[in-house]
Order: sequence, then C-alpha cells, then structure tokens
Amino acid sequence: MGRSLDEIVTDWHWPGWIRFGGFVVLAGVSAMTLYARTYQTFDRVRVPVIAGEQQPVDGLLTVPLPETPDLADRPTAIIVRLLNAARSSRTITITFNDTEATHVDLRPAEARRIDLSVPTGVQPGDVLELRGDGSGWSLSYLEIGTAHGFSHGLFSLVIVPGIVNDYQSVSVVGAVGLFAALLVLSCALFRFETHTFVRRIETSLISIIVGFFCLTWLIPIVSPYKVLLSWSALLICLGVLYLPVVIPGVQRLWRGFVILWHLTLNFYHARKRSLTRIGLRMLCGGLVALFLVSVSGFYATETGFTSLILFGERYEAQALPTVKALPHFVDSSPGYDGQFYAQLALDPFFQDPFIERAIDTFSYRAPRILFSWTAFLLGLGQPSWILQAYAVQNILYWFILAWLLLRWMPPVTFTNVLLWIGCLFGYGLISSVRLSLLAGPSLLLLVLAMIALERGRAWTATAVLGLAGLGRETNLLAGVALLPRSWRVFRLHDLLVPVTRGFVVAMPFMLWLAYLYWSDYGVVLSSGEHNLAAPLSALIIKWRVTLSELWVSPWGETFARFSFLTLLSLAIQAIFLVWQRDWTSPWWRVGIAYVGLMCILGPAVWDGHQFAASRVLLPMTVAFNVQLARMGGFWPLAILGNVSVVAGLETLRVPWLWHYL
Repeated sequence: MGRSLDEIVTDWHWPGWIRFGGFVVLAGVSAMTLYARTYQTFDRVRVPVIAGEQQPVDGLLTVPLPETPDLADRPTAIIVRLLNAARSSRTITITFNDTEATHVDLRPAEARRIDLSVPTGVQPGDVLELRGDGSGWSLSYLEIGTAHGFSHGLFSLVIVPGIVNDYQSVSVVGAVGLFAALLVLSCALFRFETHTFVRRIETSLISIIVGFFCLTWLIPIVSPYKVLLSWSALLICLGVLYLPVVIPGVQRLWRGFVILWHLTLNFYHARKRSLTRIGLRMLCGGLVALFLVSVSGFYATETGFTSLILFGERYEAQALPTVKALPHFVDSSPGYDGQFYAQLALDPFFQDPFIERAIDTFSYRAPRILFSWTAFLLGLGQPSWILQAYAVQNILYWFILAWLLLRWMPPVTFTNVLLWIGCLFGYGLISSVRLSLLAGPSLLLLVLAMIALERGRAWTATAVLGLAGLGRETNLLAGVALLPRSWRVFRLHDLLVPVTRGFVVAMPFMLWLAYLYWSDYGVVLSSGEHNLAAPLSALIIKWRVTLSELWVSPWGETFARFSFLTLLSLAIQAIFLVWQRDWTSPWWRVGIAYVGLMCILGPAVWDGHQFAASRVLLPMTVAFNVQLARMGGFWPLAILGNVSVVAGLETLRVPWLWHYL
C-alpha cells in the first residue's frame, strides 16, 4: 500500500533546465489564455433585422438598423448575406452612416457572408446602405449582435469583434494561481508514456493544443475578430495538453480512492452497529426537521397558524363574535371540524349565549372538551393566544409523540424506523395536525397511559385514560388495555379490579356529560349522524366507490389514489392484529378493540377522500406498528401497513415532494 522514500524522491526529481523551460512555456500559455481568452459569462445578443430576400432599387438598398438597448455603446457585429443571381459579376459597396465599411465582388450565382464590426455600437437612426454596380443581386439576411458566431456544447466558444473587452474573465490572481499550479504539477508528474506510439499521440495532441492557444492570440492581429473560450472548452484543452500529468495523477487518485475505500469498509465493519444507529438517528432527526419545515409553511404573518384550523366561509356568519373580531384564515370551502373545537376553546364553559349557534352539532361536540381546555390554558385566557394555541397544540403533541414512540420502535434497524415513520407520518396523525383535530392529542394520552401501564402503574394509566375520555368518547375503548393478562372468572379480585378501573375511566366523561345535561343547553350524548352502521356495510361501500373512481380516472388525476392507499393500510393493520392474537399485550388489546370499531363505522366516517376513519382508528395503527416491531419487523408488511404515509406527505405539503405525489 505504502511507497518508499526513494520512490517519492525519484518522482520529485529536478527535470532539468530545458524541460523546466518547456513547463514554464506551457503553464504560461495556459495561464495567459485563461486570463485574456476565456470568459466566465458572456452576454450573447443576436437580433435578426432581415430574414427574407430584399431586392435593391436602382442598385441601392437602404436598411435602417433598429434601436437595440442591449447593443448601445458596445462593439457590435453586423452579419450580412448577399446573393448574386445575375449572369455577370457584381461589386457591392457597403457603407455604414455614409462611411464606407467594405466592398465585395460577387461572381455569378455566388452567395457570400460578410462580417462587419462597429466599435461604437448601433445607435438610433443608424443606417446600412448597400450599393451595387448593376441589378440581379439581393440581400438575403441581416443580423446584428455581440458575436459573429458561437458554438454550443462542452467545447463552446464565441467569435466577437476584436475590440470587445466587456466580458467577465478571470482575475490576474486566478491566472497566476493556475500558472503556479500547472508548473508544480508538471515538475512532479509530467511523464511521457514509454510506449512509442502512445508517446507520439501525446506529443501530437500537445502540439495541437499549444497551436490552438497560439491561434487564439494571433487571430486579433491578422483579422478584426477575437476568439473567446468557455470554461469547459479551456478545461478540455488543459486536460489534453497535460495528458502526461493527468494520467499519472488519475492513477494515484484511483490508488488513493481504493485505499480510502478499504479503510472505510474496515472501519464500518468494526463499528457497524454503532454507525448504523448513528445513521438511523440522523435519519429520524432529519424527518423531524422536515416536519417542522413543512408545518412552518402554514404560518402567515397576519393570521398566524389559523390556516391549520380551516375556518370555512359557510360557517363564518354564525361564528362567535370573538372569532370574528380576531384575525384568522377563512377558506372558501365549508371548512372542517377544527373550527368548532377552536370556538369551544374560546368559551370552554359555554358562557357566550351564541356558542350553541356557532357549533354545527353542539350535542356531538360539546362532550369533547378536553383539548379545548388545554388550548385555553396554553393561551392564558387571551382570545388571540387561545386561537393560536389550539392550532399549534397538535404540532407540539406531534413532537412529544415522536420522542415517546421511540420507546417501542428504537432506531436500531431500518424496519423500526419505517414503523416509526408510519405512526408519525401516516395520514391519520398528519391529518389531525393539518386540520387541528382531536386524534393526535388523544393518541398522546393513550401513549402516556401505555407507558404507565408497562411501568406497573396501572392506576396512573387508569387516570390518564379517564382524562382521555374527555377528549373524545371513542378514547374510552382504550380502557381494554387495563384488563388483566389472564382472566379467572371465578376469582372475585379478577372481576372487581377491572370493573373498578373501567368505572374510573368512564367517570370523568360521565360527570362532564351530566354537567352538560343539567346545564341550560340540556345536552344529550350523540354519536353523530351516520357515524355508525351495520358491520362492514359502510367499509365495503367505501372500497367499491374508491375502486370505481380509480377504474374511471387515471391514477395521477384523482384523489381516490390516496383513499385507496389509506384503505389498504387500515386493512393490512386489521388483518395482522386479528391474525396475531396476543392478549397478553396491552397494545394488542387496544388494537383489536379498534378493529371492532372499524367494522361498525358508518358512511359519514368513510365519506370523502379525507375520510375521518384513519383518525378514529389511529390507535389501531400505532398498535399494529408496536406489535410488528416486537416481532422483529417484517419490512414488506411494515411498508404495506403504512402506505398511507404517501397521503400524509401530500396532506402536509412536504416541500420538494408533495407536488409529485
């Protein structure tokens, strides 16, 4: 691998004065070409004046040149194409503003291009005159511009009037730096190949490039033109010119790359586990940052994060006077459920006489008061702060969930990270964040209860689940997590403890419901219109409608594709939990309870492409991922069970990505 000191000293030997002089000449020509014959940027302007054949009148053709601000006070190239259709030769005299520029002798049937240069540029009122000594000739094309010609591609160059100097070139310092670098590299690495044939090819190529560089310097001396090279063209020339340097340089770079690759592999294999964990943790951190960047896109200077609540025009007229007085985003659509819970947060104890009218279904939403209270507390009772707090609390709870879920899905394998992503970026949780709904905060309480339960604090978990019932009534289903691992029917303790815990879980919700019933509003618990149905009936209809839309419309042109992906995720999750049957796991008991709920959800919960079922069944999604992680994770199942992440990323409007979903 290593090289001896003798070899290194041999490579850096003094080349001799003659060869050193040659190296100085090569480096000097290259540096001077970079400084004076290479452009970094060049504004190429070409303006066609005449594109069709123009005949002279009595041997005279006058062409007024157009006013072109881009060419004013800049050396300008004039390109003329003449055609002689006469049977005898014609002499054409070209004058620019009464000053003879040139004259041309055209043979019969000859077409010729003539290039003129105007040092002062084209000004308004300038005229080009062409006078011939007979008829039969014509002007076929006339163009003015900054360049006489140019080429495209890697080896690009421009041909400009010889006095042009208004292009951006490399500084003297850059040219001197190139000269020094080329001289040092030449002394160290310049080695002709030992094979005679290859050596002759190298010598020929070097001669051609040196000749080309010299030609770029001679052209302005013998003609009114100048040739300028692009950066890419210069690099190609230098690559060929210093081929005897490039070849050994590339060989050494390759050897160094191979050595570095072997060292990296050895280092990775020695620390494979720790490096994998570091990489996966960085991936998780990057995804959290991506979420933060995405939700920040919903912030507006005047209305804050209220676009997440999605107030709609339909209900704006009946909104609370407090809401109307606050700056908030109002969408042209009817809006979504978050707008009603946000108004409950402004009046969490229903003191405003307009509160019942402001809520679309008061008896359905009033029992779900917990997260309106939390927004009230976070907003310190100030209406403008409360509204922002209600919009932002889902984001705050998302970050807490991202940390807590690592307890069951630590970033030690890529499959675990996939499962973690499925929980956090699946459509259920992301839609709760995007629409400021109750599913995300409810999931946080469930996770906290599960952590308490796994730590042996069953009564703490009972209290947390009881609190969660005030968030939404379906949260009470999570109470099945409190059931014992094994059940002996004839033992009083095994019956009394679960019943007592179930009573404690239900008690906060029942007390709040009693308060609502005995209040001035006389609220009676409502399950909502069409929220429940016969087992599997609404789910089957949803599948049929979604597949019908996909059959009629292309995949990329209908939002039914997101409905399909979400339905597929929920179906895979439910099938897995039914198959697993792990009663000893509290997460499985919660998941299977929500599988049962999934079967009886009504058409209102499955309606639309942003259907609520994915949020209602969010505990089932997390239970699926936790249980799969405990089994070691089967990555195809992890992907299929979480394909609703695609819908989640689209809903979140992830920068650089959501347009392609």
